[in-house]
Amino acid sequence: MDDSGESRVAKGLAPFGRAVVRIGAHAVFVMLLIAGFLKAIDLPGFMAGLQGWSLIPRWSYVPIALGVPTLEIMASALWLLAIHRAWALRLSLGLLTTMTLALCVQYVMAPPPSCHCFGALRVFEQSRLEAVWAAVRNLTMIAVLLPAFARLRKEGFA
Repeated sequence: MDDSGESRVAKGLAPFGRAVVRIGAHAVFVMLLIAGFLKAIDLPGFMAGLQGWSLIPRWSYVPIALGVPTLEIMASALWLLAIHRAWALRLSLGLLTTMTLALCVQYVMAPPPSCHCFGALRVFEQSRLEAVWAAVRNLTMIAVLLPAFARLRKEGFA
């Protein structure tokens, strides 16, 4: 142990931990970038998916269909191009949290939607399985990004 109370083993693992956090965050942002592009190139399909949400008002289909892919692509670009990673983390955590909460509320209160989360390349056809998968996927991405956010707040890594 040194004066800071940290063992040499813990200090040796710190760079490894930083690398794992950074690789995990990169992976999440690549996933968001792919999801954003796939939604953007299939806006009619994404808007059709929004119509399956009984809790989303009709007037919001166009703003959501344009806003979600834009925010996903923007957050990914901010992170992957190292322009402003703090804003990328805030934006992505807010977006993922909002989408996950909306999905859970829809799942509990009404039939689960078909989210068209990956545009024309949608993997799951059954909406109930898709809703559960989307919630688990989003919660996993949030869990991967939280350590990066905590590290950013503590150390300001870029």
